[in-house]
Formats: sequence, C-alpha cells, structure tokens
Amino acid sequence: MASDVVWTCHAPSAAPYSGQFSGAAGVQKYFEDLDAIEVTNLDVHSILADSDRVVALGDVAFTVKSTGKASSGPLVHVYAFTDGKISTFDEFEHAQDSIW
Repeated sequence: MASDVVWTCHAPSAAPYSGQFSGAAGVQKYFEDLDAIEVTNLDVHSILADSDRVVALGDVAFTVKSTGKASSGPLVHVYAFTDGKISTFDEFEHAQDSIW
C-alpha cells in the first residue's frame, strides 16, 4: 500500500466499517471495524485489469455479529495502483441498513 492510501467502503452508513479511511492506520481501523461481521461466503468470480486499475467482482454473504441478521449479494472491489502500490481502494457491497 502507498503510505497515503485512501481506502473507502461504500456500505450502509450504519456499518462500522463504512466510510473513508486514510493511511496505514486508517486501513488498520477498517479491518478492525470489519470484525463486526462474520463472512460466511466470499466468491470472487471475475478480475478485470487495465493499466493501473483492477476490479474484482464477486458475491458475499455475512452475518452482523451484534444483530444476528444476515445479508448476501454482489460485491465490487476497485483498486488503483501508483508505483506498484495500492493508492486507492473502493468497496461496494449490497446490504440493507436494516441488518444493523
């Protein structure tokens, strides 16, 4: 990762890992906050690359630990690289606010 990486998760605002995280400390916080869910299935079925961009398409299923409610649906990860390091990351997931 680049030292000034910008890591963004476009999840429902109620998800603790939703939002923008900057730098190594921010990415660490994202992964700590991601512990709010238990991923029960993750299937990446396509990876597309063009120059300095990589897009991973898949499906995810998870359960919110605090509510016991489950969600499943498509997942998209978009990476941008600068000098061979991740400079930006955007995650798009399908989940409803009601599971939180």
